[in-house]
Amino acid sequence: GLHPEKSNNYEIGTKYLGNGLNAEFTVFYLDFDKELLLERPDNIGTGIWTNLGATSHKGVEAGLSYDFGSLSDSLKGLKAYSNYTFTKAVSEAGKFDGKDLPYYSRHVANLGMGYTVNKWSVNADMFAQSKQHAPGSGDVYQTEETADGRIGDIPGYSTFAVRTGYNFGKDFYGLKVAGGIKNLFDTQYFTRSSDSTGGKYVGQPRTFYLQTSVDF
Repeated sequence: GLHPEKSNNYEIGTKYLGNGLNAEFTVFYLDFDKELLLERPDNIGTGIWTNLGATSHKGVEAGLSYDFGSLSDSLKGLKAYSNYTFTKAVSEAGKFDGKDLPYYSRHVANLGMGYTVNKWSVNADMFAQSKQHAPGSGDVYQTEETADGRIGDIPGYSTFAVRTGYNFGKDFYGLKVAGGIKNLFDTQYFTRSSDSTGGKYVGQPRTFYLQTSVDF
């Protein structure tokens, strides 16, 4: 039978705010006695939940943002920001004891800049993540891709995005209009799945979008 997931979570952090700089740093540790995993054994049938067993998740999170307007009035509205997370999540029991858990990246980060002038805003962002593992449920921790694409390491990737928006203000009921491009350079990336369909799933290609909102 399945057991409910329970974990002891520990987290401690600090924050700094001043002189245009906003910085945060956090250390975390999650200790699961029993964790669940959706698997598709023998590559047939629908996905089923299984007891993965004891796991640990430890890491750090860091965030920085800086307002260049604190340096000079001519730079007012220009900001830079970034976030980074390092996680090490491993099994602590069973045949994959000490191995990384599936479907997570040890390194995840984003970096961006934004500029606001009058009612206009412009943003440019980069997102990146390191490789993931999808070892399957066999006796071997599989890192090479299988023929059906369901099992094997998933390469890391990075994408870029740009966005421009305009705020019409209260005279137009708070109307805001924005447009942008996701995955600006049309980077090809993918993930895998161990559910009833299985296989590889291609990531979002270059995408143009338009959005709007209004206050009621």
